[in-house]
Amino acid sequence: DLRLRCMADWRWPGYVPGEFDEREFSGDPFQAWVKCHSPGCFYLASVHGRVDSNTEEDDDGEYYTYVSFRITGFTHSPRLIVRSEKTPQAIEDEISKAEALVWLDPSASASKIRSAIERLMDHEGVPQTRTANNGKVNRLSLNERLRSFMPNDTKFQDTAEAIRWLGNTGTHENLKRSDALDAFDFLEYIIARLYDARERSLLERATKINKQ
Repeated sequence: DLRLRCMADWRWPGYVPGEFDEREFSGDPFQAWVKCHSPGCFYLASVHGRVDSNTEEDDDGEYYTYVSFRITGFTHSPRLIVRSEKTPQAIEDEISKAEALVWLDPSASASKIRSAIERLMDHEGVPQTRTANNGKVNRLSLNERLRSFMPNDTKFQDTAEAIRWLGNTGTHENLKRSDALDAFDFLEYIIARLYDARERSLLERATKINKQ
């Protein structure tokens, strides 16, 4: 929940109070401080990007200029998902890279989230290779590794496959920021399932009750 700390923290070099001209302001750089307003969080970060403006005429012939601020980067990027303190460091490192990239390059961010799933497979001891009958060692794809891990858990398989697909697509095509944010949500769910003790306890208790 990041909001502007205060208007005095804006830095918009091209802005002159009372003057709005689409040709002058579109593409201008801006910088601001943002502060998280979530309870108990005092996160403060520097954000930068560019100004977009658009002038439109209403039904009465009056002209209005709409200004938006498109974020392209953070200094000390905020956490976009909640993760357990027990999240392995290798996974945490990939998540941090993805969080920093999502504002500038959503496609690269989605690829990093896919990498986080690969590190998760490594941490859980899922083999990277398989030896064939003729003795040849074959490298397993991420899809094959995922299917061998919790194969009967359809919720895990569905969310992990969605991350894999978005990561692969991001390598070859341009994704929207909303696509990368979806991948973050899927990863948050998986991390909670695997590393949040309360989440696991609730699922185990529910399974036990359902088997009675």
